[in-house]
Amino acid sequence: MKRLAPLPLLLLVAGLLTAQPQSPHLAPTVAEAIPGRLIVKLSDPTADPVAAGERVLAPLAERFGRLAVRSWLRPELVRSGGGLRRGVVDRRGLDRILVVEFAGTGDPALVASKVMALPGVAYAEPVFRRHLHVIPNDPYVARQWYLERIRAFDAWDIGRGDSTAIVAIVDTGIDWVHPDLVDAIWRNPGESGTDAKGADRRTNGADDDGNGFVDDWVGYDFAGRDGRSADNDPSPGHWHGTHVAGIAAASTDNGVGIAGLAHGVRLMALKIADDRRESPTLVNGYDAILYAARMGATVINASWGGGGRSRAEQEVVDAVTDAGTLVVAAAGNDGRLSASYPASYHGVLSVASVMNGDRRSGFSNYSSFVGISAPGSEIYSTLPLAQSQTGYGYADGTSMASPMVAAAAALVRARYPSLDPAQVSAVLRASADNIDEQNPDFQLMLGAGRLNVLRALATGPNALLAGVESVDVIDASGDGLLEPGESFELRVTVRNYLRPASGVRLRLASAGREIEITNGEDLLGGFETGETRTSTSLRLVAPAAAGFDELIALRVGLESDAVEIGSSRVEVTVNPNFATTTNDRVTATLTGNGRIGFNDFPSNTQGAGFRFGGSDNLLAEGGLIIGTSPARLADVVRSAEPGYQSQGLQTVRAYRVAIDDVEGAEIGTAQFDDAHLHPMQRNGLSIDLTTRADRATGRDNQLLLFYRITNTSQQPLEGLHAALYLDWDIGLGGASNQTRLDPENRLGYTYNVRSAGLPYTGAMLVGEQPMNFMAADNGGDPIADGFYQEEKWQAISSGIRRDESSVGDCSTIIGAGPITLGAGEDTTIVFSLMAGDDLAALRSAATEARAVLTRLGMPFGGPLVLPTTLELYEPIPNPFAGSTRIEFSLAAEGAVTLDVFTAIGERVATLAEGTYPRGVHAIEFVPESSADEQVYFVRLVVDGEALVRKLVRLRESQ
Repeated sequence: MKRLAPLPLLLLVAGLLTAQPQSPHLAPTVAEAIPGRLIVKLSDPTADPVAAGERVLAPLAERFGRLAVRSWLRPELVRSGGGLRRGVVDRRGLDRILVVEFAGTGDPALVASKVMALPGVAYAEPVFRRHLHVIPNDPYVARQWYLERIRAFDAWDIGRGDSTAIVAIVDTGIDWVHPDLVDAIWRNPGESGTDAKGADRRTNGADDDGNGFVDDWVGYDFAGRDGRSADNDPSPGHWHGTHVAGIAAASTDNGVGIAGLAHGVRLMALKIADDRRESPTLVNGYDAILYAARMGATVINASWGGGGRSRAEQEVVDAVTDAGTLVVAAAGNDGRLSASYPASYHGVLSVASVMNGDRRSGFSNYSSFVGISAPGSEIYSTLPLAQSQTGYGYADGTSMASPMVAAAAALVRARYPSLDPAQVSAVLRASADNIDEQNPDFQLMLGAGRLNVLRALATGPNALLAGVESVDVIDASGDGLLEPGESFELRVTVRNYLRPASGVRLRLASAGREIEITNGEDLLGGFETGETRTSTSLRLVAPAAAGFDELIALRVGLESDAVEIGSSRVEVTVNPNFATTTNDRVTATLTGNGRIGFNDFPSNTQGAGFRFGGSDNLLAEGGLIIGTSPARLADVVRSAEPGYQSQGLQTVRAYRVAIDDVEGAEIGTAQFDDAHLHPMQRNGLSIDLTTRADRATGRDNQLLLFYRITNTSQQPLEGLHAALYLDWDIGLGGASNQTRLDPENRLGYTYNVRSAGLPYTGAMLVGEQPMNFMAADNGGDPIADGFYQEEKWQAISSGIRRDESSVGDCSTIIGAGPITLGAGEDTTIVFSLMAGDDLAALRSAATEARAVLTRLGMPFGGPLVLPTTLELYEPIPNPFAGSTRIEFSLAAEGAVTLDVFTAIGERVATLAEGTYPRGVHAIEFVPESSADEQVYFVRLVVDGEALVRKLVRLRESQ
């Protein structure tokens, strides 16, 4: 391990020559998951969480073959005591949060959703990448213009920092020997002086203060040179951390360089990046945050982040906040309405950037999560001596705004030491200068205003500030779905952060689209410091023309004796696209665009999935796939891009449920189509979905789905196929599942082969159309590397492609086709989704499903006859013009080659080559030659046995 030795001041050399460092990439706010890695928290306390995790997660090894389980946070940081209030860590169970590395190539978000089903798992989530929030720029003449803007010079007459206040810079490291920083660097008193043997504690190779870190006398490097080899030297690779540190607390009145805002405070150097000077990788940021709190940091600055909310990261923030440390973070640099983390976590003070003149910096994110703004454009600060000619330079970004606010927080804490983190944040926000006039398009999304340090120090806890803690929506119908035109009540819980407030009044107004507010005021009365109250009289009407899943923004203004003491932006979802149906035994969520189970895969928070009796959710993902070819295929299931679903079908009418007064069944309806697709991709399909959840005994373990499919185009549709994709997970994240075909009942069923007592699930094609079926291994073709359009088409159009999956995580693809629809014609395809205690219960449900169709006067299909011989069928059509369909059947799995030859024996196409499972397979043949009449021969070879068919192509009409 690299070990840092103290450097004598005589080694400091100014003016080292080097080129200006280059910019790292902008931090994305989309969730960017690290492949092959998860965060998993165990639900029960245990003496050895890693060993317990290995036992709990053992079923995953059946799919991925190798698992590595380790603590997410360093064990020495999650011991009780230290700088954290006793019991904070134990109460939150941070020691039960593990990192799981797996060998498979599965999408981490999808794997996490399956791990959630394992007993003993509190939650599972991907590990998201974090990036620096900085945009460097060319040098300008003006230097430190921002100090005057935020009233720093006047504020220093009231209070300056001192060495008892510590600002932790969790970043890329600090050039701690820089002339403008060397005197500001925090030194660990427990690793200073001499030990009992007279050795220098800084270099004696011992953990003198018992905090679990050796020789961490000037901070710590949680990443090391390569991101994996931690050491005690937080010197920088990338320049970013040094620039941030100078903004916060560069030395002042020393005749050198610049003035740090909180000069006099100590900078704790905590490096979380490898040593690369360009685009470093950030790792172990939350170890560093926890270390900072344990070692007494007053404020932690995090000028980095990224997309993807993590419950584990939120728990660390909660722990350090409870312990009395405020976390300040950059809002991000995507230049749009977006949430970046850690800035958007509860309890973190999120900082947006403004330019000189207080207009939003073009790169700065904005949202209701932002707490305050600060200058972040053209910011002059320190740079590593080894990477710049002067040791100073300009940079832009919310990375530069954040340490300004962190430094101001440290000054407030130093002047008012009794304030807790929430109150320090409140003081800064209450004293900010309003910048709404300069930013009319971003009101309530740049926080309380632009930082004013003078007012913050002068006013302190005597300011007034109240804010929204939570919002609940109570709709008139009581079904939890806020429909267009529906009346609803808004219950807003408000907290008073600072001095007692009297006569508090809440006023509600639109913050975007106009909305009818029938009663927008509530008198909440007097508040003591820290007290909360909930409104009881706010009433509104949802917009009658609201789109699906539309967010309505509202302004919650708070006044005390007619003086504004806070304002917040809240959002309400109107016209949700999904609803849940139940017959008490089976419960399922469906959407207005063809999805089944959830509206927001892979997060799977909007919906109930599919449940039977008191079971956990049994369906990870489900939805419709429909089309006539790979190029003309519309679906709403997982796509080729990990973590995303296709958007091939759009909602026309959201899914809603009503009770059939005669029979007591729940009837659900929705409508969707493919009209939004490009003309070269769409078929012209309108689909009306009707679901039936029957409460009658014998029928209450299934849900019937009727898809009425209408050809809205002016042309006939030939070769139409429609199927359901269903990723059932029966216990243990689906790790020990198997899917099989029951041909007698046209039923694909899934069960857990190793855990008796868990439900069986099934999907049945009840209608009379020809059936297609595939039992797919999620860890193999066609699912493992993404579900491509060609793979989807083959899965839904190839007959009985595979009638049994391997044991493991698996999916069912079941559907009907080919179907021909003339212009304006329609057909109805009927499925049953069912569950039961065993296969016999599913077969009984299949009988009841056929009985329902008989009562409704609809035909249903008879038993499937699986092939018992090798057969090459007559191509359809034959003769043909344009294209034809070639089908063959296999009685058992075999090595297949399907070729097309001319009459003189010249091979023109190989249509199939490889191992094919038992069943009927269909492949389209489209000749590439001219349109002249021609004779072909189709030859099928299976394990050495050959069959031949004659094929005639007609001249295409001109």
